[in-house]
Amino acid sequence: MLATVNINIDYAGSETTWAIIQEGDVLSSGGPYIDNNPGVIMTHNICLSEDCYEFVIYDEYGDGLGFLVGDYEVLDGSGNQVAFGQNNFGDSASHEFCLEAPVGDPPSSSFTASTEAICMDESVNFNSTSLGDPSGWSWQFEGGTPSTSSSENPQNIQYTNPGNYSVTLTTTNTFGADVETIDEMITVQASPDIAVTSLI
Repeated sequence: MLATVNINIDYAGSETTWAIIQEGDVLSSGGPYIDNNPGVIMTHNICLSEDCYEFVIYDEYGDGLGFLVGDYEVLDGSGNQVAFGQNNFGDSASHEFCLEAPVGDPPSSSFTASTEAICMDESVNFNSTSLGDPSGWSWQFEGGTPSTSSSENPQNIQYTNPGNYSVTLTTTNTFGADVETIDEMITVQASPDIAVTSLI
């Protein structure tokens, strides 16, 4: 999962370094930074496992981020602050933090169609009624053109051949995915044969 380290450097950025440590091993580190650039936020994105870690920030001069005032923070994958410090922390400051996978439920896929019975070469509009705050939609239209869509509410899906066709919607969010298929949802009627006879 993603963790973010933000360092709001002070005037003496070249004195500042940091590390994320687990059981004595340095997993990620940053700095030193440039001098004479106070207030600039240095952002680092790091991929870590669901576990506990130590964040240590160091200042070579021994006045922390106290020269024109700076601060630092560590954010978890949901943007929650799990470590924070500022100003003069001396030579170093240490924070223990843990990352936990977000808890939630996958979406529940459902959908409707503007009509379920059409003639050849007519079109159907589809509307997702899925629950659980989906962030992704993947449609499959058997016999339709186009045959797939990633729109939340696909429009103008055309059917050119007679038959009964299934529709499938897969929705996704941070916590998983769900698939809903309605078999033979769309019925496409064949055009009638018209016999032409000559009148003599």
